[in-house]
Amino acid sequence: MVQRDEQREPQWAVKAQSAELNFDSEKKASGNLQGVSGDLYDKGKVVSTFKSNAGDVDQKQSVLNLRGQVVVQSKEQDAVLTADSVKWLAKLRLVKAEGAVQVIGKGYKMGPFPALLATPDLKKVGTPDRFPAVTP
Repeated sequence: MVQRDEQREPQWAVKAQSAELNFDSEKKASGNLQGVSGDLYDKGKVVSTFKSNAGDVDQKQSVLNLRGQVVVQSKEQDAVLTADSVKWLAKLRLVKAEGAVQVIGKGYKMGPFPALLATPDLKKVGTPDRFPAVTP
């Protein structure tokens, strides 16, 4: 399943080992996922991959929530973000990670933090106060 923005650019793509989905009249899916994996996009290209134990999606609202041993691996940066949960903030094109959040890169390790925000490529990562336009 691929989520696209208003300009038809992909935001994320998700696969699941199992899913309970409902489809609305516009054929947009919502529901729960188990054994989740997928990709995060920026400007039409895959910039990170992710996996988690579970999640939920709502294509109409552009919602992607990942739960349980979440791992986001940047394809461009040598960085991995791990957390208890990750939420896609569609309007801001950011991910919000919560619960024992760590970022590990070549030669560094940050965390654990209670919460971090990041661009989908993990190029910019910071605590919520470093992203003033965000109201959690």
